[in-house]
Amino acid sequence: MVFNLLLFLPLGLLFSFSWKKLSLFVGAILLVEACQFFFSLGFFDLGDILLNTSGFALGNLLGKSAIAQSFKNRIQKK
Repeated sequence: MVFNLLLFLPLGLLFSFSWKKLSLFVGAILLVEACQFFFSLGFFDLGDILLNTSGFALGNLLGKSAIAQSFKNRIQKK
């Protein structure tokens, strides 16, 4: 389960510029989970959806805080 969180954390870092990407990501995860359910390729699990989204959101927040810290350091140097 922790693997799902860690797996999507880098995607959140990559897309840390827009919260709109989060809604697209959640839609994509729901689509993947629905396909797993309908085609019997895996198990549909609400926990997976929550952990995947949490990993993406955590990565997004870490990315935004790193960007904010970078700007703060640049301003303080001037």
